Amino acid sequence: MVKFYRLACVVFTALFPMTTFAEVTGTDDTGNTLVFASPAKRVVSLSPHNTEIMFEIGAGDRLVGVVDHSDFPPEAASIPSVGGYHQTNVELILSLKPDLILGWQSGNDARALTKLKQMGFNLYLTEPKTLKDIARTMQQLAQLMGVEEIAAPKIKRFKETREKLLRENKDKEPVTVFYQVWQEPLYTLGGTHFSQDLFTLCNVKNAFGDVMENAPIVSIESIISRDPDMMLTGHRHGKKAFKQLEEKWSAWSQLSAVKNKQLHFVDADLFTRSTPRALLGAVHLCELADGVRTMKHTAGL
Repeated sequence: MVKFYRLACVVFTALFPMTTFAEVTGTDDTGNTLVFASPAKRVVSLSPHNTEIMFEIGAGDRLVGVVDHSDFPPEAASIPSVGGYHQTNVELILSLKPDLILGWQSGNDARALTKLKQMGFNLYLTEPKTLKDIARTMQQLAQLMGVEEIAAPKIKRFKETREKLLRENKDKEPVTVFYQVWQEPLYTLGGTHFSQDLFTLCNVKNAFGDVMENAPIVSIESIISRDPDMMLTGHRHGKKAFKQLEEKWSAWSQLSAVKNKQLHFVDADLFTRSTPRALLGAVHLCELADGVRTMKHTAGL
């Protein structure tokens, strides 16, 4: 009888191997903690920044749906679109059968997010406002995907680069910047926008950092009164945008940035998307600020 029992156990184990999975958890930016019996396998991203982070941590192959403008890395273009981040196709998301949806707290339509939650989907909301928040999001998503070992060195490098930039720039002379998001109407980046952290990292003062909005509309008079040391633009019209920047401000030669030829074109995505690539934006910004400092020192300003 004992021999038969042992044989039965061996046969049962061979036919039905007992696999155990450790629970995976992740806490989103609203404080909501998700718990899964095993790593998430089918994921829909409702923002370009979440899409980028998924690829960065080595989990891009888990994405079964993304929103429009999820254009980095290039591989993201081959993933089915579920609409824009303001207008998502809930029915299409349903057909993709995701076990996790990555939402954007302030960028997605609140009604769509509520509907998805009511339908029983696991919803993880992100709202990275600083570079530290980006590192945290990378860590939490890596846990949910079960890719901590792949993501760990990237997160470590990200944190170290941030600390290095902060250390190198904290005692430098402040430089004031105006960032032109759009020309008509004249939009800039305010004090609540993610880019504020990049400015702080380079010891750069946002000319409109005291305006507690993400993208306020400002007047030419207010820019003149704040007299920025340099002016940046970076929307998707590329060189055309820079030409427009030069043409628009050439008439205002009393501005320090215009007078000293400190008008620059930058990659908008590096300044406006809260992704690991934002560090590249910070590096470029710090270099531009150093150029202003050198110019001032040489000119005796």
